[in-house]
Amino acid sequence: MPTRIEGRSETTSWNEEPYFANANESKLTSASVKAALSGGITGESNARYLQVYVSEKAGKFVGVERFAGKVEGRKGSFVVQIEGTFAPEAIRAQWAVVPGSGSEELTNLQGSGTYFWEPKLGHRTLFTFEYELGT
Repeated sequence: MPTRIEGRSETTSWNEEPYFANANESKLTSASVKAALSGGITGESNARYLQVYVSEKAGKFVGVERFAGKVEGRKGSFVVQIEGTFAPEAIRAQWAVVPGSGSEELTNLQGSGTYFWEPKLGHRTLFTFEYELGT
């Protein structure tokens, strides 16, 4: 049975660069993001997102994110594949652990989660994570 945990991710670095921009088409960007995590997952994450802007401030993104630290006291790292939407009023995303990406005490980690952000949270994003440590 999966274990459900919650926590916060606080952005410590955001570097976004356009790789396609044309006044008559959607802008495409790549973002490199670092964050500090607290709650059920503690440690840091490094992510790379590909984003498409469907308006000046809203769009969709996909990416991968590597977490390093502890999941409820178990040390290691793992990678998730993430997909979401962004707009000035909210960011919502779903993510899933990439099978085989766990290390150390998280070697057989499986699971999925969500991110949620709104302006009142500042640089903090709330997350949920349902996981199992297979054998």
